[in-house]
Amino acid sequence: EGDFDTLLPIQAALGYSIAQTLFIGKRSLIVEGIVDYWLIKALNDCLAAQREDTRLHGDTVLIPAGGTSQLMPLASIMFSSAGVGGRRLLVLLDSDKDGRAAAKKMEKTFGKASQLIMIGTGIGVCNATIEDLFPLDYYADALRKAGYEFELDEEDYAATTNVQAIRPAFQRAGHSKFGVDERAAAALKIIDNFGEDPSCVPEVTKERAIALLSYINEGFEEMNTS
Repeated sequence: EGDFDTLLPIQAALGYSIAQTLFIGKRSLIVEGIVDYWLIKALNDCLAAQREDTRLHGDTVLIPAGGTSQLMPLASIMFSSAGVGGRRLLVLLDSDKDGRAAAKKMEKTFGKASQLIMIGTGIGVCNATIEDLFPLDYYADALRKAGYEFELDEEDYAATTNVQAIRPAFQRAGHSKFGVDERAAAALKIIDNFGEDPSCVPEVTKERAIALLSYINEGFEEMNTS
């Protein structure tokens, strides 16, 4: 059984008013972090600018959790209000080691109430983070434009995700790490490119974005019929 009751004091401490503030839309999507928030929002805006039929439902509100370690207290607050006034909640996680561990923990704690969807499932690959909506070379170029010089080798190109490809290349180049700050820097460069020209989105990125946004919309729709 889960340990939902032990999270209730956290919910009280943070304040029920937070939940009310966060629930400004009828479809709330918790994402792992600010990079997920930025890139999903930017891609959704690009698809809208290109008059694509597929984009997030207008009632959808994106909520960055601040990392997998922050998911549990935030989810506790959000799940307590799910269903009130037609409000629905989904949690979108990376299809990587940390994402799967977070999914397992949430399922153990919240049981059937944990409405989880995974990025990899949405875009049709086994392992994926939000960075995998982009071709590796495109993503690497964004990092270089953010000021990080490095080179990818053959083994890097064989990695299953962009993050796994970049990390060893960063180490070889003498950078201390490839973490949240570096991911944010790359995301901001990509968003700058989109802002200058929404049509510059790579075709594979557009296809994967459409697949992911459709998957998110379908997740909310399925909650109507369950």
